Amino acid sequence: MSISKIRINSFFNKINSDYFFILIILCAGQIATAQLFSLPFGPIEGGDSYLSLADKFPNLSAAEWSYGGYVSILYLGSLLGSSEWFTFFLQMTVVFAASKALLTIGRQFDGEMVGWLAATIYLCHPMVAQWSRYLLTDSLFYAFIVLSTSELLRIIRKDSVSYKKIFFYLLVVITLRPNGIVFVATVVVIALIFTVLTKRKKSLLVSFVAILFLLISLFSPTLNSGNELNNFGPQAWNGVVVHGVEEEKIDMPQPESFDTSNKAFLVYISKHPLPMLELGTRRVWWELKQVRPWYSKNLNYFLKISMTFFYITSAIGFWVSRKELTTKAITGITIPFVILIGATWAIWEGRFAWWFLSLWTLWSAKGSKILITGFPRFNLVKKNNKKVI
Repeated sequence: MSISKIRINSFFNKINSDYFFILIILCAGQIATAQLFSLPFGPIEGGDSYLSLADKFPNLSAAEWSYGGYVSILYLGSLLGSSEWFTFFLQMTVVFAASKALLTIGRQFDGEMVGWLAATIYLCHPMVAQWSRYLLTDSLFYAFIVLSTSELLRIIRKDSVSYKKIFFYLLVVITLRPNGIVFVATVVVIALIFTVLTKRKKSLLVSFVAILFLLISLFSPTLNSGNELNNFGPQAWNGVVVHGVEEEKIDMPQPESFDTSNKAFLVYISKHPLPMLELGTRRVWWELKQVRPWYSKNLNYFLKISMTFFYITSAIGFWVSRKELTTKAITGITIPFVILIGATWAIWEGRFAWWFLSLWTLWSAKGSKILITGFPRFNLVKKNNKKVI
C-alpha cells in the first residue's frame, strides 16, 4: 500500500474516531443532565410556545417573524409527521456538529486536550446541554454561533473557506432570534478588521456596517414592534434586571415621554448613563453567575463550584492566549452580546450568557490544560538575543 493511501486511511480513521467519541460524550451529557434536572427523554416544550406559531405559519406578525427560522423548522417537522421529534433530532445533530467544530478549533488553539475539553464542556455542562431537548431557539442559536465562529476563524487566518457555508450559518442565526442581527454584524466587522489591508478602507467598511446595523435597529418593524419581548425602554425605566422577576427590580429615573421605540430608548440611555450602567451591570452579573434563588440548594452548590472553576480557567486561558487570533475573535463576539444583555435584561434561567460562554469553553479548556499540566514559565528567557516566553 502506498504512503498516500496509508495517510488517507489514517485521516478517515481519525475522523470516524472523533465522531464516535463525540457521540459518546453527547449521550453521556444528555443522560447526566436528564438525571440532574429530572428531564424526560425526548423533546420538551418550552415556555415560549413556538408550536402555536408553527400552526399558523406563514401568517406571522412582524415580531413573530423575528423567530421565523425556528418556526419554519417546526412547520417542516409537522409536514414530515412530528414537529417535536423532527426538531429534537435536528437540534441534537447541529449540537453534534458544533461540538466537532469546537474540537477542531481547540486542536488548532492548543492541541488535542484543549479540543476535547472544549467539546466536553459544551456537551456536558447541564446549563448548556439541557436546551438541546427543549423546543426553544437556544440550542440551535449556540450551535450556529460556534459553527459561524469556526468559519470566521478560517477567514481571518486566510485559510480556505466556504463562503456559502458561513452565509448559510449567518442566515440561520439572524432568523432564529431578533438578536441574531447583533452577531451577524459582529462577524462582518471582525472579518473586515482582519482581512481589509488599508486603514482607510477598514474604517469606511466598519462604519458602513455599524450605520446599517443602527438603522435596522432603529427602524426595523421586527425590532420596534413594542411587544413584551422588544420594549427595551419600558424594561429600562421600570428597572427590570431579570425578566419576569419583580423582586430584583431597581428604582430608575422616569422618562419625559413614555415612548417605547428603540430611538427613544437610546435617548433615555444618553440622558441617564450612570443609572443605566448600574442596571446593565446587574443584568450581566445575573446572567454570568447562573445561580438562582429559586433553584434547589444542591443545584446552586453545583453551579457555584462549576461556574467558579469555569470562569477561573477561562480567565487563565484568555490571559495566556490574549494575543492569538482565536481569543481576539471570541472577545470581539463577547463584547456586543454583553452590551446587549446590559441594555435589555437577564433571563430567568441564565440562557443568554451562553450566547458567548459557548465559545468561552475554548478558554476554559486552555486554562484547564494549564492547571492539569502545570503553569508555563512566565519569566522571560534570553535565547539567541531574543526574548521568548
